Formats: sequence, structure tokens, C-alpha cells
Amino acid sequence: MPNFVNMRQHVFNEFDLFTSSNISDLFEWFASDEIHGLMLPDALRLDLVSVVHYHPNDVSASLSYKPFIFLNSRILSNMPIHESVLEITSASQKISEILTEGFTKAKSKEVQKFGEDIAYEILHELNYPKVYHRI
Repeated sequence: MPNFVNMRQHVFNEFDLFTSSNISDLFEWFASDEIHGLMLPDALRLDLVSVVHYHPNDVSASLSYKPFIFLNSRILSNMPIHESVLEITSASQKISEILTEGFTKAKSKEVQKFGEDIAYEILHELNYPKVYHRI
């Protein structure tokens, strides 16, 4: 049984949020060495702040499984607060595009607003910056 000491799952209606200080926890969670073309050694080497994608079992991008956001708590905790909030907002915009099935000129304001709402939800869930940023 995997041991997710640092991994936390935050369940939202339309997506899952995972936070951990080590991206290898995400790969262990999904029991895979590869998530949509990202290999574990590459993820470790790149030391990614966030990963946003469809669930690994959703190979047809049909949203039959909830997509996810992964946030690297170690990196975010060591950034200035304004930079970490921008990273979370960027990840929220990406999940918004997935959930609205793409970005088109006609839907750009709708997708942007949805992304902003997701960012607020995440920041509230993480009690940002009072708790999360100081982990």
C-alpha cells in the first residue's frame, strides 16, 4: 500500500486537487511511471510547480474521470505569496479550459471567469496564505 505522507487530496465537484512536496507522490497515486506523456524521471528533473491534465485513465479526454491539478507545496511555500497565487491562478485557467472542453474566441470570457472562480475556490480551500503558504 502506498504511503502518501505529504500528499493531500482536495475533492472539488469537477476536478481533484492534489498537493504534495514531491511530485513522485502523484505518480504513485495513479500507480504509473507516466502521466499523459510526462515521465516520472522528467517530472523530478524539471521540479514542476504544477501539473494540470485529464485523469490518466481518461485516454479519450472525454471527462469520464475527473481531471486534476497537482500543486508542489514545497516550491509554492518558498515563493513570494504573489508569485504562488499567480501559479495557482495559471493552473486554474488550464483546468478551466479542460472542463469547458477547449478555448475558443467566443468562449474566452466565460473560460477566463470560470478559471478565476476555480482559483478563488482553491485559495479558499487551502486557507491561503495563512496556512498553506507557510507549510
